[in-house]
Amino acid sequence: MGFTDYNADINSPRWIRYPNVLDDHEPPHIHAFKSGGQAKIAIGNSLTIPNLILVQGMNAKDAKKALEIVLEYQTQLLAKWEEYHG
Repeated sequence: MGFTDYNADINSPRWIRYPNVLDDHEPPHIHAFKSGGQAKIAIGNSLTIPNLILVQGMNAKDAKKALEIVLEYQTQLLAKWEEYHG
């Protein structure tokens, strides 16, 4: 599975990425990569806020920052997910 930066489309930090696999699974989510670790974050929707699904090798400070970024860009991230995954 490859990853593409959301940054190019929504001006979010470069460490926020999404799977560019057309048949990727629900829930809509992104992957954040920082300092050799990753966080997988559900984007949520108009009724739910983003939440951490998985954190591997990423410190709590970076995971929290990634979650804050997803909250800030939630509308754009969800629109991109729907563009790519329907």
